Amino acid sequence: MEEKIKDVQAKLLNLKERPTNFSIVVPITEIDNFGNEQIKEQRVTINKGSTLSLNIIEGEFDDTVFDINEFTPMIEVVIQNEKGAVIQVEHTKMITPPLNMTPIWKEILPMDIVNPSDEIAIQIINQFGNQKQILAEKRFTLEAIGQEFEDPLKDLVLQRRIEDILEISDWDDVAAAEAER
Repeated sequence: MEEKIKDVQAKLLNLKERPTNFSIVVPITEIDNFGNEQIKEQRVTINKGSTLSLNIIEGEFDDTVFDINEFTPMIEVVIQNEKGAVIQVEHTKMITPPLNMTPIWKEILPMDIVNPSDEIAIQIINQFGNQKQILAEKRFTLEAIGQEFEDPLKDLVLQRRIEDILEISDWDDVAAAEAER
């Protein structure tokens, strides 16, 4: 019986959040004595066993680029380990015509953080007629956020639109158009 108790305790220990050697830089807005906003940075440790919640709010697509009758957008988030094995996939609902050009999802996608070095891919997908077409993708690891001066994910931390970061590159295997800013 004691062996089972130790086994259960070991499994519970694996589920608990615990600090890793990785951290991210998070911008914090403060108001100075003169009423001006100042953005400062704070380093936050990434805990193993944490949850990353991505809030997917809305989107806007150009009807001169996408056929309104053959376009069913959704957002998908994929986590892969260092060996490329898929660990978790979460996605929003598909938005059908006539609301597909200005979809409103208002969904939270919870992602389990097993290892900060796992790769996360945020994808904009056209899921029309049982065909999955990836229109744009941004790949990153949590451990890389805030480590480089020109880290494009700082834009996500500052809650800018994903269209400002992603590049549409699925037409004729050429980077066809950068999404509107």
